[in-house]
Amino acid sequence: MWSGRSSFTSLVVGVFVVYVVHTCWVMYGIVYTRPCAGDGNCIQPYLARRPKLQLSVYTATRSNLGAENDVDLVLNVEDFDVESRFERTVNVSVPKKTRNNGTLYAYIFVHHAGVLPWHDGKQVHLVSPLTTYMVPKPEEVNLLTGESATQQQIEAEKRPTSALEEPVSHWRPRLTLNVMVDDFVFDGASLPADVHRYMKM
Repeated sequence: MWSGRSSFTSLVVGVFVVYVVHTCWVMYGIVYTRPCAGDGNCIQPYLARRPKLQLSVYTATRSNLGAENDVDLVLNVEDFDVESRFERTVNVSVPKKTRNNGTLYAYIFVHHAGVLPWHDGKQVHLVSPLTTYMVPKPEEVNLLTGESATQQQIEAEKRPTSALEEPVSHWRPRLTLNVMVDDFVFDGASLPADVHRYMKM
């Protein structure tokens, strides 16, 4: 009876050790990619060809776009240099649906200059919410000094507690875009399967 349990335990430990070794091998393959031998199976970054790119930022009230008519253009950078850092202040008109506790999304496209992103097969895009639902936080009170409460704290105390616990739509004041610009060449055959879904060939 004991030998049966010990053999089952050995089997479970053996399977676990194989799983850990396989996971370590996959992680090693993600961190260290084999350099390309030049046999035609090399993967090069698209930006290495120095294409003329454009950055377009749109807003919409839906997270999935049906057509280009559902969006409003808020920023257009025609000669977009992916390696430079820049900061822009943009005015965004808030639709009525968003003002009624709806969500507003930003669609950020990097695509060929002079072509609409919907007609560019090599465009890349990111969807990010510009509004977030949060429960409002009451202002902090300094208990050590005993200073009197501000007008907003007095109004918050007069409101019922259920009104304070309702989520309210908050504006996201900063939107950050990071573009990977590393010039790397690696062998496509040695690319781990876990990375394939994040790459667009």
